[in-house]
This record gives sequence, structure tokens and C-alpha cells, in this order.
Amino acid sequence: MPITNYTELQQAIEEYLVRSNTELNGRTADFIALFEGHLNRTLRVADMMATAGPTFAQNAGMSAGAGSLPGDYLEWLQMSWTDGTRSCDLRYVEPNSEEWRFRYRPFGDPSLFTIIGSTFYLRPYRPGVLTFFYYKAIPPLAASSTNWLLQRSPDVYLNGSLAEAYRYLKDDARANGLMALVNADLAELGGERDTNKVARRPPRRAELEGQAAARNPATGAT
Repeated sequence: MPITNYTELQQAIEEYLVRSNTELNGRTADFIALFEGHLNRTLRVADMMATAGPTFAQNAGMSAGAGSLPGDYLEWLQMSWTDGTRSCDLRYVEPNSEEWRFRYRPFGDPSLFTIIGSTFYLRPYRPGVLTFFYYKAIPPLAASSTNWLLQRSPDVYLNGSLAEAYRYLKDDARANGLMALVNADLAELGGERDTNKVARRPPRRAELEGQAAARNPATGAT
């Protein structure tokens, strides 16, 4: 049976466990949600990258250098600022660092940002437009019925949810075996992220000819 949405995933979980949702005390949705929590803690791929801007500053309720992070925020990538004339990329520093507390020009353009809880802060503060690049949470299936990961890798969703189910059923051996499969798949997805970071130009003819010569024993090359 294909697994393309929330309902089909729940049905597949029950079929693999040979138990109905009633027999599982209505926990099928919990198994999926628990696995989504694991995904949001461990997975970082291009499909999770998002941009907030250029109206981010207004939407974030920016006031005197502080504003709210996007509701689906997981991890920052970059923040930039512009006033239409000047622009710069802001540097993240820890909120308890000396740089944040002392080492900035009070009347200059924003140069630093930090994050505490669900709030970001700029120093120094000057009105302008912010653009925020970040990793966003995977849309929960309970609210969206489907998402990019279920469409791309339904086996990951199924195996991860089943692992949570087997933990609930106190079958650690099966849970650990399934999570090993899941973690291997997640590592592969993460590897695709690293590969996609660098755009490679097509090889030039001379390079191709050189590689062919290096592989050809007749040339004497090794």
C-alpha cells in the first residue's frame, strides 16, 4: 500500500504491528509525533532551509533591537540587515560573551545578533530590513496531512514511527533495529545536504582527456 499521507501512514503502522489503534490505546498519532520530534532534533537538509524576509522585521514585532523568531524555527543559518543604502551580514555571538556585552559600536550599523529562547536581539540597533535564513521544522503530519519528507522517504517515516511503537510495547530489540535503519537513511539525507553545498562546473575537455590518459595503460601513466 502506498504511503502518501497521514491517514495511510497510521494504517500502515497498525498493519505492521498487527494491532488496531484501539489496541494501542489510541497511541498511533503519538508515535508519529514522537518520531517527528526526533527528526527535528537531528535532521538538517536543504528542504528544511527557509528565509524570513524582507518583511521579517515587521512580522517579527521588532522593537528596540529585539524580535520574535519564526514559529517553525529550529536553527539559524544567517541574518542580514540593510537600510536601503548600506547592508551587512550580522555575526552571531553568545549572549554571555564579552563581544555581546561590550565590543560593539553603540551608534553604528547592526553587526551582532544573539538568540535567547524564541527571541533574537541585535546590537547595535538601527531601523532597517532584516532577512533571516534558518532551518525550519518539518511540517507535522497531524496538521498538514503530508509533507516533503513523507513524499520523498515514506520508509523513513514508517520505520521511525514503528520504532516509537515498539518502545511503547517494551520491545527494545525491534525498536533499536528500526532506529538503526532510520539513522542510516538520515545520514544519507544529510550527506546529500553536504554534496549540494558546492556547485561544480562541468569538466573541461582537457581535463577529461587527461583523466582518460591516466587510466590508459598504453600511455604508461598509472
